Amino acid sequence: MNRTNRRLHPRYAVGIDCKLIRKAASRYDAARTGDVSAGGALLEVSTARPIRAGETLEIAVNWAHRPVLTSDELTSARVVRVEPLMSGKQRVAIRFDRPQEQADALAGAEAA
Repeated sequence: MNRTNRRLHPRYAVGIDCKLIRKAASRYDAARTGDVSAGGALLEVSTARPIRAGETLEIAVNWAHRPVLTSDELTSARVVRVEPLMSGKQRVAIRFDRPQEQADALAGAEAA
């Protein structure tokens, strides 16, 4: 079987802390990237509340590894796929609504 890589942006296997807010719950959840690209990311999210495909999130990726992330660092993303994990965690694939902003942030993180 010949599989073609349809991704528009290269992916990097990197664990970066982030936080997300689910518009339906209005509460922050802790997450960590498993891989990331300018177009999206695969996250491991610590929450007992189920996340659903199609859900809109606001996410702040801690590109600069600072101790505090502010709300002005949030960017919109849409949940593409969800896989339940053990211990109240979920693996969540997201697509950024504004990929160019994330490409710029990712490039800045690589340069640091």
